[in-house]
Amino acid sequence: MKYQCVCIAVSDVKLARKFYEDLFGLEVFQDYGANISFSCRISLQQDFDRLLDFPKEKMLCEPYNMGHIIEVGENMKTVVQRFLDSGMSMEETSKRMDVSISDLEKLFRTV
Repeated sequence: MKYQCVCIAVSDVKLARKFYEDLFGLEVFQDYGANISFSCRISLQQDFDRLLDFPKEKMLCEPYNMGHIIEVGENMKTVVQRFLDSGMSMEETSKRMDVSISDLEKLFRTV
């Protein structure tokens, strides 16, 4: 597994984006609406609780709120490729990830 970035859960991604751009001068690398990645390996994720909507058989325990969360996940390009390799169409992958097809296609043109 390769370290990708720090992901910060926020309630308002637009407000958080403005804060990090204005205060620290961060540059946006990818913007998927509810998920924004800056070029310095910091990401913002709105509606983080939505990420817990996985089938119960894949969970190690019931989710609970301790005031913080650490996510271990794959980079988006790997996730898209895995979905496509499993037989999902680009349209199905787009819907499943809540990311436009054009944004998914951009992933394959970036490093």
